[in-house]
Amino acid sequence: MISFIKLLNEEVTLTGDELTQLSNAYEEMGLDSEWGKEDLNRLLEWLNTLPETITLYRLLYLHEGEEIDTESLGDHYSPNKKELLYNHYNKGSIYSDAGDKVVLITVGVNKDQIDIFNTLHNNIYYPHEQEITLKNKGKGTTLIDIKSL
Repeated sequence: MISFIKLLNEEVTLTGDELTQLSNAYEEMGLDSEWGKEDLNRLLEWLNTLPETITLYRLLYLHEGEEIDTESLGDHYSPNKKELLYNHYNKGSIYSDAGDKVVLITVGVNKDQIDIFNTLHNNIYYPHEQEITLKNKGKGTTLIDIKSL
């Protein structure tokens, strides 16, 4: 497959184990390795086109009395608010134990906070979500807004 990629204005190395995991993810999705290589390149191009500072969105389903940890807002986000709301709010949460209080978190984040491997891996399994996975549970993001839905 690919031994290294140019991303975020620096060379990012994927280990052999990471490449194997990505390849296995494509296989589990029923996709052949040629299609997987093309898709991986498409995902990398998408990541490269993101601006240096990105606005991202996250839905939280809170139980009664549960508080938001604003120091660690979580690691799964979407750059596409409309799709996020459609897939996880209008259609209902995919989580069976989700709380009744729904909030939309909006953050600003520097592109270097993206967890490249996990972003690639999650987009293979859930391509319609355009998920961006952040490092360190979202620590280092700038909280822009918390809105109850």
